[in-house]
Amino acid sequence: MRANILITDDNGNQFTTQVDLHPVKESTKKQLKVKVKNYIPLLNFDMNIRAFIHKFSSGMSGPKKFVLLLAFLVKGEIGKEESLKNIEKNWAKLTSLLRNRKDEKGEFNRFYPGTAKVSNWVTSKKQGYYCLTPNWKEIVTTKRKK
Repeated sequence: MRANILITDDNGNQFTTQVDLHPVKESTKKQLKVKVKNYIPLLNFDMNIRAFIHKFSSGMSGPKKFVLLLAFLVKGEIGKEESLKNIEKNWAKLTSLLRNRKDEKGEFNRFYPGTAKVSNWVTSKKQGYYCLTPNWKEIVTTKRKK
């Protein structure tokens, strides 16, 4: 049996190939485990903001949550600027979802954008405005068990 595979990269370039598929012998099925090291979830920017933050922010640090919120506001578009004022305004609406522990307030900390810049997840071309870098997806890459 032959299979056609079509892959589209981030730039829209398409690659295609054909492969021959053969039945797997019962004795080798145990050996054919796929080892996935990194997994990037499919981010749906059409969700409402509360559902988006609830689904993807679990276990994240404050700077990562800052990047996640920025990504939602710019719909994942690299280079599109968003004001810090607007990010803080939206953060204030989401404090119950953005706290890690029940005893935390979940308030915005001005330390978050600086750490996100140092980690190369965001950049700032002018004061008070932030945009995503291509590395921003590192925040949602999760390690999976082998």
